[in-house]
Amino acid sequence: MSVNPSVGTASPTPRIGKRVENYRQESKGKIMLSGVYRFPAMESVIFGKRFDEALAQEINRIDARAVFILASGTLSRTTDTVDRLRHMLGNRCADVCAKIGPHTPRIDVVAAANAARETGADLIVTLGGGSVTDAAKMVGLCLGNGLTEPLQLDNYRARIAADGTIRRPEVGAPSIRSIAIPTTLSAGEYTASAGCTDTARHVKDPRSGGQRAHPGMAVSVDRYPCRRPCRRGHLLGRRPADRRRRLLSRAAPARQRPARGQGGSG
Repeated sequence: MSVNPSVGTASPTPRIGKRVENYRQESKGKIMLSGVYRFPAMESVIFGKRFDEALAQEINRIDARAVFILASGTLSRTTDTVDRLRHMLGNRCADVCAKIGPHTPRIDVVAAANAARETGADLIVTLGGGSVTDAAKMVGLCLGNGLTEPLQLDNYRARIAADGTIRRPEVGAPSIRSIAIPTTLSAGEYTASAGCTDTARHVKDPRSGGQRAHPGMAVSVDRYPCRRPCRRGHLLGRRPADRRRRLLSRAAPARQRPARGQGGSG
């Protein structure tokens, strides 16, 4: 950005301004995407409290007796947050799973669902980032539809027909509710959709967990549950922003994209 001394306001640099104008010219006459997005009916978002205190109040309110914890492996290994959560739950803690890999591998998801089924869990609590949050939705899908093997998830994958229409299979509602305690800014706790990776095909398939697949409540704490440098916390918010930037880049004509190493960040 450059500053015009005559008016004292910031204006785009000539290079960035030219790229924006080129994109506007190329976009003229194109049809804008349209549609309707309906937000899932989340019961509440709690903020400004210690996550263990807020969770204790909610568990007492709904009278959960067997809480299955899906936790980040990093938090479990390097911090005491999972131990604090387990201590708070006491004999209400059914089990802890801290083995969900990055990008939510479906092998890990089904293993967690089978473990939750065996313990008779009546509530799932997630503590971690987007992979763990997505895993809770997929575990709910497995429990609500009787899935016990990773290959069975193929029957619940959206498919694109020859005419370009997207066909989504019928999905039964989860048989267990969940509460999310996010530690990153992925915002996956606010939607019912989830990504689940097929490690055999090396593809991350988007899936909808059906009705009530999203967490019933999110606990947004006033500080990270683990010690994290301030710089790292600021970088967490750049991931979703970077995804939008890449989508816009793909929408622009190929000749307008800067060569690798030559484009500026703006």
